[in-house]
Amino acid sequence: MKILIAYYSRTGKTKKVAEKLKEILKADLDEIHDSKSRKGIIRYIFAGRDALMKRLTKISYKKNVFKYDLVLIGTPNWAGRIPPAVRSYLLENKPKLKKIALFCTMSASGGDKALEEVDCLIGKKSEKLILDHRELEDYKKIKEFARKLK
Repeated sequence: MKILIAYYSRTGKTKKVAEKLKEILKADLDEIHDSKSRKGIIRYIFAGRDALMKRLTKISYKKNVFKYDLVLIGTPNWAGRIPPAVRSYLLENKPKLKKIALFCTMSASGGDKALEEVDCLIGKKSEKLILDHRELEDYKKIKEFARKLK
């Protein structure tokens, strides 16, 4: 099975989980880049607003999802929503996605709500992994999730 891990990471936490899953699953990795800068406190506030308002953004990435049997989407949780970059990625690739799984990193709560939003957006149910900031190094939980996907 050919696997792609596509992720967006503002702080590097989601990237860290994506890299661990890449290692476990022997998958390809593709970072989703947002054309808007989301660094700094003011831009962080506007980013949360954009997520709550379900806005889209201009993005870039390298891999063609059509070539993969399974695509794992990695996203942070922003106020119980997915970031605009992930929303844009999903909408651009929705017709090409064969099977997906999701993982979410978060500092507080709302990850389940954010991932349910993805299921609704693409019209498919998926396996899910939600990691709060205390669980980012919980490789046992990450390995268990990866095992379910194989």
